[in-house]
Amino acid sequence: VMYQDGLRLSDSEESYMRALSLDPEHPEATANLGSVLQAQDKFEEAEEAYRTAIEVVGTAPSLDDDERIGMLMTLHYSLGTILDRFEVTSGVCHGGVPCKDAAISAYQTTLKYNPDHALALHALAAHLADGSVTTASREYVTTLFDDYADTFDESLTGLEYRAPDAVAAALYDVIKKRYKSNGKTPQRAELRTTLDAGCGTGWVVRLSLIHISEPTRPLYIS
Repeated sequence: VMYQDGLRLSDSEESYMRALSLDPEHPEATANLGSVLQAQDKFEEAEEAYRTAIEVVGTAPSLDDDERIGMLMTLHYSLGTILDRFEVTSGVCHGGVPCKDAAISAYQTTLKYNPDHALALHALAAHLADGSVTTASREYVTTLFDDYADTFDESLTGLEYRAPDAVAAALYDVIKKRYKSNGKTPQRAELRTTLDAGCGTGWVVRLSLIHISEPTRPLYIS
């Protein structure tokens, strides 16, 4: 779990596998293994792990009812997200069932355990083309971004997100022109009022410091 929280996913996977070699029906290890595999894009292995975990958690004597319900809710939702991905790539899933139908079933089962599960409600509405849903709920947006926060930067890196680089480069040009217009080479250039609206995780600030600071002429933003 510590490896998983620290995003050392391969180490976490290995630890869960070792735990399961000692106790093949350890409910938390079977459940967490699926999420670690999914985070590494090992989707087929993750699906198998989730299905195994659902069986194990459903009968595990070490869990009380609330724990069991909470884990099964999460497992069925996570399985649905895997099946959604398979719908795009293959179309046919476990047992020859169309992936879309299997995903709908997974989300519906999630809602049996928690009728207010915001992510499952949103996913199910999308699958069923529910015309009564005209916007994402506040709960959906909040839950989505809270769950996504830990891996947000890594995802943007994978998407080759370049907006912060463009902003930082433009800012660099502005300060260079300010130097030239003054006709001198001061050691400090100030942006007296700066607003980074929708600042996210602070990429623009970090990149600006890299772009603007030159070894021979240090520049600073204040």
